[in-house]
Amino acid sequence: MRVRNTRARKGKAFSLLMAVLLAMQLLPLNFVQAVQVTSAGGPMMMPLAMGGSVKDLTDTKYLVIHGNDYSPSNQKSEIKITDPATGTEILPTGSGSSIYYNAPSGANLMLKLGFHLEEGEPGVMTYDYEDCDFFNFRLPEGLTFAPLSGIAVKDGSGVTIGTASISGNTLTVVFNANVEGQYGIWGNITINGTFNTITSGAPEETSFSLSSQTVVIERDTDDPPPAPGNVNLDTSPSPPPGPTRPTSWVKAAVTSSGPPPSTATM
Repeated sequence: MRVRNTRARKGKAFSLLMAVLLAMQLLPLNFVQAVQVTSAGGPMMMPLAMGGSVKDLTDTKYLVIHGNDYSPSNQKSEIKITDPATGTEILPTGSGSSIYYNAPSGANLMLKLGFHLEEGEPGVMTYDYEDCDFFNFRLPEGLTFAPLSGIAVKDGSGVTIGTASISGNTLTVVFNANVEGQYGIWGNITINGTFNTITSGAPEETSFSLSSQTVVIERDTDDPPPAPGNVNLDTSPSPPPGPTRPTSWVKAAVTSSGPPPSTATM
C-alpha cells in the first residue's frame, strides 16, 4: 500500500526533500516507499516510510471492520446463532445488545464479516493498496469453523481482488493486484462454525470484536448433546426387564452434518 500526497506546496519542494532525506538516515533501507508530490516544477518522487512492500493492514487505520449497525446496511456485519435441536435462532438479549446467552454445544454460528479499506483524506492524500497486502481477523474461540482455503474475494463488479482462508481461529484475507489504483474497496465474507462441547475447565463464554463492539456469547453448560451421529431422541422410560422389549419402545438417532461451506463475497 502506498500513500500519495496530493497537496501542492510551491516553493517548499526542496525543503521537503531535504527533510525526508535526513529522516531516511534514521530508517532501514527496506522501510521506504515512494509517494508522488506535486511541486512548482512538476511531479517528483518522494520517499515515505511504510514498513516494507507487503503491508499487514490488521488493526491499522487503513482497515475498518464493520459492526452490526453499520450503514449502509448491505455492508454491515451480521451474526446468527441457531440451536441445532430446535432450529430456532438464539437472539441477543435486549435491543442493540451484543450479548448472547445459552448457546449449546453443536449450535451453528453464521458470521457475515463486513469491512472496507479507507481511501485517505480528500485533498491531502490517498491510500493505494497493492498486491499481497493482507489482514487477519480473530474468530471466536471454542468453535470449529468450516474449511476455507483460497476462496476468491470479489468486489461489487465481480472482479476477484483477493483470497480468504481460515487457519484455526484466524481468518486471513490476501489482496491481489486488482486492488491497485482502486477506491471504495469493501466486502462481506460469510463464515460458518459449530460450537464445540465444553470440556472440564474450559471457558464458559467466548467473545470477539466487530469495530467498537464486543460480541459476548455465553455457553449453555447443561447436558451437552452426544457426539454427532449419536443423538438420542428417546424420552420415554426404559421398558420393564424381560427377554424382549415391546415393539412400541423405539430409540431413534440422527446423524448431524458439519457446518455448510464458508463463502467469501464482495
